[in-house]
Amino acid sequence: MLFSDSMTNFCLACEALSYREDDKSYQAIKEFIKHQDKYRRLYAIKTIFRHPASSELQYVLEEALSSDDPLFINAACDIIAEKEFDVSESKLRLAVKSNSANLSAHSLHSLKVLAPNEENYVFLLALFQKSSHCLEQEILGELLMSKYLPEKSENLFQKFCLSKFPAIRILAVGIGQKYGYDLSELCSDNDGHVRKAANKAGN
Repeated sequence: MLFSDSMTNFCLACEALSYREDDKSYQAIKEFIKHQDKYRRLYAIKTIFRHPASSELQYVLEEALSSDDPLFINAACDIIAEKEFDVSESKLRLAVKSNSANLSAHSLHSLKVLAPNEENYVFLLALFQKSSHCLEQEILGELLMSKYLPEKSENLFQKFCLSKFPAIRILAVGIGQKYGYDLSELCSDNDGHVRKAANKAGN
């Protein structure tokens, strides 16, 4: 089925083989990660990383991140998010920054593999502030909180308070309550859910 002209049959074969842990199945899919048909190549990449031996293929993910095709960048980010592979941080940052308009929100979960340092903080915060979708800001906001509290609590509190999304301002309430920041403006927020959370936190 791997060599079938039918893409459906090919995908089914990849799926079946990807859940088998023997080397023969692994090598069978591996043959297609350089295939001339980009869709077969893409599906092989999406499935082969279920195999334990796939850690040797880190370079394949980095090549996908460096691609100019959003399909491959999204696929690589999704795999990194799930498996937490150790890939080049610079390549991951560049891929996300350069293709932010074409990436799924879920792909942002790949950024959890970035080390918690100042360079990555600046990068993540810039992405957060640039984002125009609530789900993206929620993912990035929670990632920033998980990596940079308490040391960046004041800065994150201020930035989250300025978000146009009530869900993010509610995250600010949580930070403010935990680290003792002024919640008075949030107590009079124009969104009822934010007001309720802030007033409850202040009591």
